[in-house]
Amino acid sequence: MNIIADHVKTLVTFQHLSDTTLRPQPNDIDPEKYWHYFSKFPNEFAKGVSLALHPEQEFISYDHLNNILTIK
Repeated sequence: MNIIADHVKTLVTFQHLSDTTLRPQPNDIDPEKYWHYFSKFPNEFAKGVSLALHPEQEFISYDHLNNILTIK
């Protein structure tokens, strides 16, 4: 169990860029906490983003600098 990843999962929404790329964005719950996790805990943030995906989506990679998630 990862407390930060579990919290990120509740704070993220996705903007679809293409069929295989998404841009994680904060939802309206707590944007300040979202950006705090994004900047201070990149590994835990990426794990939380992967946990927020739909079951049929497979996490491939996350580009933290460009904030782009690649899925399959």
